[in-house]
Amino acid sequence: SSAGSHVARSLRSWKQVGGQVSCSRLRGGAGGGDETAELEGFSKLGLEGGGEKKSFNVVLVGHVDAGKSTISGQLLYLSGMLDERTLEKYEREAKNLGRESWKFAWAMDQNEEERAKGKTHELGKAEFETEKRQYTILDAPGHKNFVPEMMCGAAQAEAAIMVISARKGEFEAGFDKGGQTREHTILVKTL
Repeated sequence: SSAGSHVARSLRSWKQVGGQVSCSRLRGGAGGGDETAELEGFSKLGLEGGGEKKSFNVVLVGHVDAGKSTISGQLLYLSGMLDERTLEKYEREAKNLGRESWKFAWAMDQNEEERAKGKTHELGKAEFETEKRQYTILDAPGHKNFVPEMMCGAAQAEAAIMVISARKGEFEAGFDKGGQTREHTILVKTL
């Protein structure tokens, strides 16, 4: 199938560079601007008093426009990592561009090109904590041109959340020829 051959090409290109898909750096989210963070050292977070907090990395994958960045932003807001003032700022900026509903996505999509087009290009990273764990959210791009970035996130994660739009037309597009829902499912399972 054509989806299968595209997946095979994606895996082949990923393996040709030794499983390293320019993913040594990530773009920080939740108001982090252009901050980047090394992927190394995600396994444990040191705490005062000599204790260690276990970390858990989760990647959100799926077809373009499924809502991955919006869900990531919502998680940051609900966990207290995205404050009301910053969210209001994102809402004003998004409203000025006629994209008011994208306010949560802008917590992850920091660069102007991503915001203008409404498409994630780079793997976004944000963190939040609970009493026992440090969670890292990896927001993967859904467009077929950015499959290597998605694979980078999937390779770093202990779990993946497949985001599928339920809107008529968008759901079907994710499974049609060239749709990323099927391809992301196969790649995440493979990695």
